[in-house]
Amino acid sequence: MKKASLISVARCYPSIADLKLMDTYFKKNGWIVSKKIKLANIVIVYTCACSKLIENKSIELINHVQKEKNRNAQLIVSGCLPSINKTR
Repeated sequence: MKKASLISVARCYPSIADLKLMDTYFKKNGWIVSKKIKLANIVIVYTCACSKLIENKSIELINHVQKEKNRNAQLIVSGCLPSINKTR
């Protein structure tokens, strides 16, 4: 069975709502949602860029996930970082 891992730096209401929607979507489509990055086929990192400190934490989390995930797993970066600071 396919597994997805949803990880977030953000704790704002939009991120909570988006993550809940993603969780529901995966579960309704037969996926297992797990916190175990190494077992996931897809890892979604929900980022935040409301301050430089949080933006840096988002980047650190992305780098951590890239090292820890299964080499065949897809990494998807979502949240506000990709739209606010595309160069990072």
